Amino acid sequence: MNSKTNFLERALVGRNEWWKYIIIFLTAFLGGFILGEIPKVITDVMKIDVSKNLDFAFNLLPYVFMLPIAVIMIKLMHKRSFSETVNGTKKVRWSRVFFGFAVWFILTAIYSAGDYVFHNDNYILQFDAVKFIPLFVISLVMIPIQSSSEAFLMQGYLAQGFGSHTHKRWLALLLPCIVFALLHIGNPEMDKFGFVFFMAQIVFIGLFYGLVTILDDGIELSMGAHTANNLFLSLFVTNSALYFLWLKLCLSDYFTDLSPSSTTVSNFQWEHIQRTIYFSACL
Repeated sequence: MNSKTNFLERALVGRNEWWKYIIIFLTAFLGGFILGEIPKVITDVMKIDVSKNLDFAFNLLPYVFMLPIAVIMIKLMHKRSFSETVNGTKKVRWSRVFFGFAVWFILTAIYSAGDYVFHNDNYILQFDAVKFIPLFVISLVMIPIQSSSEAFLMQGYLAQGFGSHTHKRWLALLLPCIVFALLHIGNPEMDKFGFVFFMAQIVFIGLFYGLVTILDDGIELSMGAHTANNLFLSLFVTNSALYFLWLKLCLSDYFTDLSPSSTTVSNFQWEHIQRTIYFSACL
């Protein structure tokens, strides 16, 4: 295959039946969560108390299984490799992953530092080294897997599937975002922010990741930015209204934002819009 095959066009080559996308997506998603829930079920049945950090790791564990299940099934059923799902070629552009991570992480740090300087009354410092060190290790290992799994399945695999069967780039951009939003429908943030705003926020984030993927002809930038966003949230700043990966973040974070929910809603959305503009300018 030509190494310059377009990211979305790669799905037109080989076995590309629509029903395979449904089987692979559901198997990877459900299989990952079933296997990932085993340690948590065992501890619940045996009534073993676990720390918040370990519970955090348990909630990220499904993605450890989800990604390899998807990669193996795509290879077997589509004859498409991991890198071909990532960008349509035979090689992953790791430099783009690190670039996306660095830009998004720096922009998030600058924004958060500025917000702390001008609204420091909304924050409390609660650093606890004993709790933070294991959280740091867990986040550094598990969050890249979680973020890469979502990017691989949504902006990568599903985008290729929708693009190849609709032959419309805008649908390849939009439809995975809707799926991505629906997967977050059970998050408790919905009670705080409201269904319409929360779904709009998730779709907006998904559209940004998807647009970057299409413009850059691969998911590497999206993988990096997604990882940076989640890693920064888990390690440095969280919000009393937010629920990250179905788990309220550990109290070993550096800061907790105590701003009222009405302010939080507007800031939460504007922060992503600002970082999106800045990130796009750096591409």
